[in-house]
Amino acid sequence: MHAIPRMDAKLNRLWWTMRIGFGVVFLIVGLDKFFNLLAVWTSYVSERTAELLPVSVDTFMRGVGVLEMAIGAALLLVPRLGGYAASIWMICVAANLVAYRLYDLAGRDLLIALGTYGLARVTEVVHLEQAHAVG
Repeated sequence: MHAIPRMDAKLNRLWWTMRIGFGVVFLIVGLDKFFNLLAVWTSYVSERTAELLPVSVDTFMRGVGVLEMAIGAALLLVPRLGGYAASIWMICVAANLVAYRLYDLAGRDLLIALGTYGLARVTEVVHLEQAHAVG
């Protein structure tokens, strides 16, 4: 049987920083899909993607905003699930950006996917530590 390492204060701070940071950013960016203060979000949808949509790009981006706010809430409330959901979503976003030839933004979004995946994995360690402390 493997010993479960004791979570130290540094890991705990990292976990909270990632959880709150990613959660709040996803909430803000999702909300901004309705206001376009940070960016004109419809300009990030490739023509290829726009042609496949059953709704207007504006309506689609508002739906994306709702999804991103839900992911933000999940990151704050259930970070393991939220981390995996955010990771998958950011890979999809990066794929769209590659189709639009925005490779720099796609690379950034892949890094966000890795970070949120890391949050999900660190959350598993946190839950193991909590279970070990109780048991």
